[in-house]
Formats: sequence, structure tokens, C-alpha cells
Amino acid sequence: MGYCWNGELSVYDKVFFHEANAFLLVYDITCKDSFDALDMWLQMVKDNAPTEAKVLLIGNKKDAAELRQVSTEIGKRYAEQHSLLDFLEISAKTGEELLMNP
Repeated sequence: MGYCWNGELSVYDKVFFHEANAFLLVYDITCKDSFDALDMWLQMVKDNAPTEAKVLLIGNKKDAAELRQVSTEIGKRYAEQHSLLDFLEISAKTGEELLMNP
């Protein structure tokens, strides 16, 4: 059974937000709509998370770059403009950029 967000935070969601130290905002580089939704998700973090919580921006589906709708530069600029911890692009499918060297 999947989780379908209805646009409102439940009591459980609020507890999660208040206790989290970091958030991963992930969008699909092949779907501009997912990038356009970042403002809503970031605002939700700002409204409900501790002020010291960190946010990492991740562009997913790097393996499908030929279908890209959101450039790397736009992702980087968004992270900089919103003072996010960092920005990176990954591929959950291939593992590219997911396996870090110690």
C-alpha cells in the first residue's frame, strides 16, 4: 500500500517534521512539474521543521539525461538561491553518485 499525500499534514507528519534534522528534496530531472513543486515542499519544511534543519536538493534520473527537462545549472541555482546544504544529481536506477568513497 502506497502513501498518497492529500495536501495536508497529519499529526504524524508534523511529528516527523519537528523531529527531523535533515530533509532530502528529490525531483525528477525528466519532469519539470516535479521541479516546479519544490517551492511547495521547501515551504512545508520551513513551516514545520526546526530552523536548524538542513535540506539537500537531489535531481534524480541522471541516467535519462537525454529526456532532461531541468538543467543541472537550474538545480544548482535553486539550491544556492534557497541556501540549501548542497545539490547533486543521481541515478537511483544505476546507482550513479549514490556510492560514495570513504
